[in-house]
Amino acid sequence: MNAGAATGLMGTLRAQLQLRQILTALQVKLLSPVGNEILINQAMAKFDEKTGRLADEATVKFVDEVVERFIDSVKE
Repeated sequence: MNAGAATGLMGTLRAQLQLRQILTALQVKLLSPVGNEILINQAMAKFDEKTGRLADEATVKFVDEVVERFIDSVKE
């Protein structure tokens, strides 16, 4: 599972792409990136400034779904 957050519109897209390329070259078993990577863009608006916790409900739901898929894949 690959995850990242950034303040811009593209999130950590390029960094995650590069990481996926490196891991592929090392023949690491990877899940399809579609629906299995977490790219949080405009993070300043999605995290609570005081607690640092993810506050955007749609993003929390998506992260939970991706983590559940990851856990299921590890159990296989």
